[in-house]
Amino acid sequence: MSMIMFMNKKRIIFLVLSYMSISTTYRSTIVTASSPSSPSLPFSKFSSFATFWNKELRKDGEQHNRNVIQDLAFLPRGGGTDDNDGKTKKEQEKQSSKKKKVLILDVDNTLYNELHSQIEQQIIQNTHTFAKSYCNYTKEEADDFYKRFGSTIEGMRHDLLQRRQEKQEDHSSIEEEQDNIHKDEETNLLQEFYKQVYSSIDTTALQLQQLQASSFQDNTGYTHTTTTSYSRVTPTVLHYLQNSPHPIYIASNSPLFHVKKVLRSLGISDVSIFRGMLTPDSPLVQPSLEGKEEDEVCFPTKSQHPKQFYSTLLSKYPTETHDIVLIDDSISSLKGAQNVGIRGIRISSTEEEEEEEKNDNLQVCTSLEDAITSFISPQEDNDKGYTFSQVKYLKSKNVVDAQSINAHVWNTLASELASSLLKDGKNEGGKNGALLRIADVGAGVLSMLKFMMHGGGNNVYGCENDEEQMEKNLESLFDILLRKLEIPNDNHAHTKNNSESSSKGTLKQIQYDAYESNVHLMGACRQVLQELGFVQIGVGGIGRSKEQEGEGSKKDGPIAIFRRKPTSSSPSLSSSMTQNLKRRPSDDLDIIVRLFLQDFTTTSSSTIDTFTIVNGEEGTIENNSSFSSSSPHLIVGCCLADLFHPTDLTRSIFKFANFIGKNDNTNKQERKNDDVLLYFPITFAGTTSFYPPKPFGISSTKSNNNGKNSMMMVPSDTVAFHFYSHLLSTKYRHNLNPSIIVSTMKKFNWKTIASGASHWSINPIKHAYLWNTMIYFFKSTGLLLELMNYGWDGIGWFERIFERDVLPDICASNVDLLFRYAISSEKSSYSTSSSPEKQTKQDEIHENNAMRNKQDEAITTVGEIQFVSPRNVTKITKLWKIMEYENNQDLNVKNKEEVVYLGPNQVEVQSICSLISSGTELKIFRGTFDNDSDAALDINIKGMDDSTMSYPLTYGYSLVGRVVKCGSAVPDADSLHGRLVFTFSPHSSRIIADRESLHVVPEGISAEDAIFFPSVETALSLVHDAHVRIGERVAIFGQGLIGLLVTSILSLQEIASSRGGRAGGSSISSVGIAPTTDGRFGAISVFDTIGDRLAAASEMGASEALLPSESHTAGPFDVAIEVSGNARALQSAIDSTSPGGRIIVGSWYGNDDVRLKLGIDFHRSRKTIKASQVSEIPPELRGLWTKERRFALTWELMKLIRPSRLITKTVTLDQAQEAYELLDRGDEISVSFRY
Repeated sequence: MSMIMFMNKKRIIFLVLSYMSISTTYRSTIVTASSPSSPSLPFSKFSSFATFWNKELRKDGEQHNRNVIQDLAFLPRGGGTDDNDGKTKKEQEKQSSKKKKVLILDVDNTLYNELHSQIEQQIIQNTHTFAKSYCNYTKEEADDFYKRFGSTIEGMRHDLLQRRQEKQEDHSSIEEEQDNIHKDEETNLLQEFYKQVYSSIDTTALQLQQLQASSFQDNTGYTHTTTTSYSRVTPTVLHYLQNSPHPIYIASNSPLFHVKKVLRSLGISDVSIFRGMLTPDSPLVQPSLEGKEEDEVCFPTKSQHPKQFYSTLLSKYPTETHDIVLIDDSISSLKGAQNVGIRGIRISSTEEEEEEEKNDNLQVCTSLEDAITSFISPQEDNDKGYTFSQVKYLKSKNVVDAQSINAHVWNTLASELASSLLKDGKNEGGKNGALLRIADVGAGVLSMLKFMMHGGGNNVYGCENDEEQMEKNLESLFDILLRKLEIPNDNHAHTKNNSESSSKGTLKQIQYDAYESNVHLMGACRQVLQELGFVQIGVGGIGRSKEQEGEGSKKDGPIAIFRRKPTSSSPSLSSSMTQNLKRRPSDDLDIIVRLFLQDFTTTSSSTIDTFTIVNGEEGTIENNSSFSSSSPHLIVGCCLADLFHPTDLTRSIFKFANFIGKNDNTNKQERKNDDVLLYFPITFAGTTSFYPPKPFGISSTKSNNNGKNSMMMVPSDTVAFHFYSHLLSTKYRHNLNPSIIVSTMKKFNWKTIASGASHWSINPIKHAYLWNTMIYFFKSTGLLLELMNYGWDGIGWFERIFERDVLPDICASNVDLLFRYAISSEKSSYSTSSSPEKQTKQDEIHENNAMRNKQDEAITTVGEIQFVSPRNVTKITKLWKIMEYENNQDLNVKNKEEVVYLGPNQVEVQSICSLISSGTELKIFRGTFDNDSDAALDINIKGMDDSTMSYPLTYGYSLVGRVVKCGSAVPDADSLHGRLVFTFSPHSSRIIADRESLHVVPEGISAEDAIFFPSVETALSLVHDAHVRIGERVAIFGQGLIGLLVTSILSLQEIASSRGGRAGGSSISSVGIAPTTDGRFGAISVFDTIGDRLAAASEMGASEALLPSESHTAGPFDVAIEVSGNARALQSAIDSTSPGGRIIVGSWYGNDDVRLKLGIDFHRSRKTIKASQVSEIPPELRGLWTKERRFALTWELMKLIRPSRLITKTVTLDQAQEAYELLDRGDEISVSFRY
């Protein structure tokens, strides 16, 4: 997922989508992503909008719209440099108009968290002791001094002065010597205070935290906020302090010796990183005896004497030319600083405090990283009008969610629910009707309830009309159910009476349990329910009245109960709803919603069963037992699954589903032996991107706070989002790989029955609030600091977002996942402590036995595809009678077309899946292959070497299945039986192949990964032919399947780690490596016109994923690899390669005419153009490499790359025509057949 979204139990989602992605792979009025049926997929689905947008730029008012959005943005544009080389006049003027920045840091409860260290508590206790012993003040009086004056000692000083004034009033004159005695008394008081209060403070808790920080974990290993620790000086903060381009000062009301002691305990032994330390007793603050002004005091503090306290600093950095910022936890200290022109940022311990303190006109942050990030952002950026709101964020996100939900998964969900309800109706004899139970375990503001009632896309309340999106509208889930159940409603079946109703059953009621632990969302939930036509009929919880609702602990409840009766008898929908929604069949359904203020993982039977009916007759429920805790038909969690460790997620869902079932009350609606469906829509898949993307920026030189110059380069969007993904997975511990969720669920017997992309594309105009929230999230995760700490110009990257001619869409990758689990079946009845690996092995044994039993079938139906003519492919069916071949057998038997002979050295393979080649097969599909020649289909694949390229023909060479029968002479028949094997065979449900042509799939590689074997070998062959040396810059033109695999293999080079990402895009190694002086050693630049491919390239390890128009900016390159099949891309590859460079051509152009411009520049360049083909080992490598050695390396690479991530759609042979058309249009990256 992967956008910060508050949901259950400290949950924050950083969306994308793919989101954003992040969806997240992530849609807009300009770029619209389709939602195909597909497996777990971390890539966006966007349409190219370059042509459209170029036209739009010419429209009047476009620049005005861009400026409006820019004014709303909340993002960092700070920093600056003293180096104007290479800058335009406009940029220099902009830079000169900026104030230079100065940072001031408080110490106690700012650099560390007092909640755990208890250092400030020691100070308070010592202060109470001192106040009592020295001045006889009570604890209450001392605390009152702190509240009134900002510190106890300031109150004591003020009280001492007040007493002095009272004495002066009693005496008309006073000797100057006596006055000095009073001042000495004040000095002695303060000196003794600092000595007695601070000298005994124990800071070992901070030192202990430094030792334990690396091993600290919470209960689950995954949190949705950062790990709470004593120290707020994280490695990221420390790195910034040591290399900051801004002067940094320490300012504390504590004495200097205490400040240094705390800094040492925090691991900051080198205090030279600070320009100075401002404390009441420091030379920078304490006045000299000779130069002391009349109004100056001894030991001034921040809150009461800010003018004197900051005088030295303000004289050096005038506020007219400097933006000085104090980060502090004390409101009084911050307000004192404001009085002298210093901007304040408050550090708050909790999110609740942050909400409460927004009324103090102070910016509030819950972490030091956030506060420093805000400091880096200039003041003008914080005045653009954007304010983060949980409710506004969720509502704006839900609009994009509604347009992104995958239609295939949605419709599969409806079909599965209908099947389950029909089973319920059959068990009840069709008398009482079905009762549909749904548990929403990440309710938010009830977006899923709205989707189920009104559908997705623009059917959902809040979505604007858009012709492009109208085609993507999803029908109401409840409407689909009614149609599948064939249930006539009273208002739609006037010609039928009850006796004529469908025999399949009726849908009596829908019970919807919504679990949400965030109390701040309860008001929004009530509003949504009211808009949907619900009325409150009850409240619940342990011993709670209606007035107490919302005041209890999250674990105990409370529960609020709402009901929407059929529209004929219930209140009308709000006027805003009726204007946007048409009447639908499901409007006549009786729906009850129970709102749980708790995390679903803390479900308590008492909170489920305890409730009170409050609305009399309107809320009467015929049978309270219908609220029993029987297992739900459906558990749904939108934007939820990526927030958990996959194992913890699976165990939590397992416990929840089984707990509900175990607390079932005996009643007529009890569900027995039924399956539970689990639906995870909008699951972030780890990739975020801008569209259109930008390459690396021009480097500049900046100085740190110690005056050292360092090179700063603006990262490409791809690199920046590599760091963003890294932060989400390491700092916030999100799972960014949906395939791990799928595999973990499988171990616990949750079967994946549907999956598909649900990507986000957030448009800056259409989705303005969400767009600005995403920018806010990029900052608040610490991305800006992370980029700067790795040597990138993070400020420049954020600035560039708004300096573009067109503000980019924010895209994020998401997937929708649908699982089924049989609660009561013997196969699925093990506890959470059972071994999932053992259960998986048992499943494999059962599967193998089932295949063995099928061997004895006399006739086998075999399906395969056949290319009939250009753009015409179909499935053909054959009846095979498989017989073992004998030497004396007469081959001219009757009906021999139905007889298939299994030779002595052959094996029979039952297919599992196969992959469509997006290169050769598409050529055959289009009819653009060399069909006027006698060329063989493939010179190295037996069975194809004697077949020519002419219609009709069968083709394909990436099939995986299991061995079901072996010929009499197969030497390893016993060990081979039941094994997973790969074969270069056409698409067919069953094949006969020579044993020597089979490749046994190694352990640890799935069938879905194994079908990519030829593709990965092809990519490896291209890399070998390119002979990329360490440090060379590589361009890959075309990011189809082969191009993406080439990108992934090249990203495995160690030098690639300097880009901030590795293959898979989720890890950062060699973190100390910063951008080089060249800026792009080892960079991998990829080009394509399709947005989803660029997002996929980012995930696969590209340094920059760009549109072809950026090739002249990103180049020149040492090596260019062309795998697009487009002659214009080949020309770009030649033009953007450096003199003496290498161009590797992997495309097969078939019978297309290719025209290239190879003029004088090319003639003098000494560039090399080389054709690459995988069939044979290149001559220059034959002394070292064989096909077998390359095969072995290919299998190892597949374990690292996990190429099944690139499957964007899975189909059956019956859908072959659709599959090839989708690939031909570029709508999918790769499509597989499932048998």
